[in-house]
Amino acid sequence: MKKIILLIIILFCCTSNAQYFKANVSFKDGTSKSGLARVNTLNDKIFFKENKTSTKEKYNHKEINTLILKKDSISNSYRYKKTLGRRAPRLLKVITESNNLSLYAVVTESNYLYSFGLLGALATTIIDAIKIDYEYYMVKNNDEKALFFGNTNLTSKKRFKEIIRKRLKDCPKIVKKVENKEFKVKNIPEIVAYYNKNCTK
Repeated sequence: MKKIILLIIILFCCTSNAQYFKANVSFKDGTSKSGLARVNTLNDKIFFKENKTSTKEKYNHKEINTLILKKDSISNSYRYKKTLGRRAPRLLKVITESNNLSLYAVVTESNYLYSFGLLGALATTIIDAIKIDYEYYMVKNNDEKALFFGNTNLTSKKRFKEIIRKRLKDCPKIVKKVENKEFKVKNIPEIVAYYNKNCTK
């Protein structure tokens, strides 16, 4: 019987913001609140509570300037940015912010069950693992719109080269490094850091 080298069964898929975390919300009117928050990834709305027993409040891009979520002593910042193909701005994780080139991302964590064994037989080994996907967006010169910059699990090498030639054509050094495979999709944060250090006017 033919062996299955690798069988992947998706158990569930959720973002890292699927539950409430300690949070600080900064509003466009200059005020702020501290409490607990989570994000509805379907519509990018923020659900906020001052404590576990308080009434839930809903916010979106019209009210919020910045959201900070704290998980396991690590704080992450989020901002709403306009992207192509969506009427309302998306809530993106801040990776790097600069007057030259800023980087944001939609971060998705997916749980998978890897099973190894024979077809038609019980799996001999089962491994539960988490797969993290980064969908990157870039903003040049503080522009209002964030442009798609690559997905770590979906963007092909050919497509990434096209994106680099179009988005960062003002930096031949980076274009050359991507062509030579020194920089790949997984290196996008390093590419942005390199651009801000070596390619600005």
